[in-house]
Amino acid sequence: MKTLNLLLSVLLLSVAFYPSSASGQDETVLIQGQPFAIGNCPNFPQDVVISNCDGRAKAYVGFTIAGISSTAPAMLSFVDDANDTIELKNTIITAAQNAVQDTIVFSGTFAPPPTPDPTTSVVILRSADGSLMRGNLAASGDWFKIDGWIDATEINTWSFKLVTSTIPSYGSFSLPIDQTWTTDLANNRVMKVQFWFYLQNANDTLKVVSALIQTSVLAQKEGAGGGAAGVIDGTTAKLLHCKEPPKMKKAKPPKTK
Repeated sequence: MKTLNLLLSVLLLSVAFYPSSASGQDETVLIQGQPFAIGNCPNFPQDVVISNCDGRAKAYVGFTIAGISSTAPAMLSFVDDANDTIELKNTIITAAQNAVQDTIVFSGTFAPPPTPDPTTSVVILRSADGSLMRGNLAASGDWFKIDGWIDATEINTWSFKLVTSTIPSYGSFSLPIDQTWTTDLANNRVMKVQFWFYLQNANDTLKVVSALIQTSVLAQKEGAGGGAAGVIDGTTAKLLHCKEPPKMKKAKPPKTK
C-alpha cells in the first residue's frame, strides 16, 4: 500500500480529492478537513478509526459515526497483496438532525500484483452491504448510493438503495458489482470509492457493514455489462445511464374481465 486518502465532505459541497502518490509517503486520512493518521488507535495500528477508539459515537457536523462494538470501531482498512482491498466497515452513521445529506470518499494506491494479461483477467469487485433504519422500521425516504474507480476508469457504474416502505426487511441492502480488466491496469493503480447518503429524520441510521473495492485474479471471462444496478425495497433493478435514483410509481391493479 503506497498511499491512502479518505475525505468526508459535508452537505455535498464540492469534494476536494487529494490524489494518491506512488512515492511511498505515509498514508493520510482527512475527515471534514481534519487529518487522521493511520494507527490513530493503538489497538488498530494498520487502520484508520473514524469513530472513537472504543467504538463510541464520534460527533461530526450533522451526524455521528460509531462502531458496532468496543472491539469493532468504525474503521477504514486496506491490504496490498494478491487481492488488493480497501474497505470501510463496522460503521453506524446516525443523523443528529433532519435532512442530513453527505458523501464519503476513500482511496489508496496499490502496487502489483494482480496484473492482467491476455490470458489472465483481473476482476475488480465493488460492493456495499448495510441498512437504512428508523428505529426498528425501514427508513422510508432514505437512500444510499455508491460508485468506484480504478485510476480514472469507473467500475461499471454506480449502485444505489432507495427505501420507500417501513417494512423492516426493506431497510437492508447488498450492492455487489464487478468489472473485468485484461489489459491497461496500471502498475501503481489508485482504487477509489465514493458513497452518498440521505437520512430524512433525526436519529435515522445508516449502517455500513462493508463498503469496498477488491481485486482478484481468475480465468478469462466476459466483462460486466453496462448500466446501474439498484435495489428499491428489495427489488433488483437494471437502470441504463441514470443519474439519480428513479421516482417510484404506484403499480396499477390488473384489469379484471
